[in-house]
Amino acid sequence: MKKLKSIILPVLLVLILGIQLYAYFNGTINYAIFVVVFALTPAAIQGLYPNLSDKEYFKYFKWLM
Repeated sequence: MKKLKSIILPVLLVLILGIQLYAYFNGTINYAIFVVVFALTPAAIQGLYPNLSDKEYFKYFKWLM
């Protein structure tokens, strides 16, 4: 269950991004969803690789997102 918990957020973010790209090509797009996906990307990466939270470049990446 612990491994599944760390994979759920990245999978859902990729799914949401794919749906929004499909909507973009059909002419309807919701920019707020893109903002949510990019805002949650650092949390998804940190869930997959918890040892990255100590790295300096990841702190800058998280701050930029």
